[in-house]
Amino acid sequence: MTSRIQHIIDEINLKVSALHQKLKDERAKNMDQQNQISNLQGDISKLKKDLEERNLRLKNVEEELAVQRSQHVEVPGSLKRSDAEIEELVKEIDYCIQQLKK
Repeated sequence: MTSRIQHIIDEINLKVSALHQKLKDERAKNMDQQNQISNLQGDISKLKKDLEERNLRLKNVEEELAVQRSQHVEVPGSLKRSDAEIEELVKEIDYCIQQLKK
């Protein structure tokens, strides 16, 4: 009977050793995954910071564009001259110059 008990104890020890090894393997996997999570969280933080910086730059560019648009002066239609009107004025100036030369 004692040999049978010893055999059972040996089997239990083998199972405990196997379970202990599995536990160590799982803990190692868990540590690797925790490290990956930490790295990914760091990457996320960097990307969020980059996004905030880009949003700030975009906001600044939009503000500059708004200022430039507000400073842009539109020439009223009455002050605009068509090509035909300009050509007519040039001819009139030429005529006046010819009259002064006489």
